[in-house]
Amino acid sequence: MILFLFDVQKNRDPRNNAPLVERADGACLSRRPPLWVDCTCLMTVWSAGAGAVKAETLEPPLPSRAHLPK
Repeated sequence: MILFLFDVQKNRDPRNNAPLVERADGACLSRRPPLWVDCTCLMTVWSAGAGAVKAETLEPPLPSRAHLPK
């Protein structure tokens, strides 16, 4: 199984964006609230026998656009 992360976007749903304040031993620590993100992933799963192809039957890769005639 292979997992590809291909999109990360800030989640803009309304939330409490007030700074987080912690108090300990008479001191205050203020820090930013967490950043909420939406992640989109693609998962691929291959079985050992279903995708077996002999190397001779594969087509050669296409040339890149830089090598194509104009």
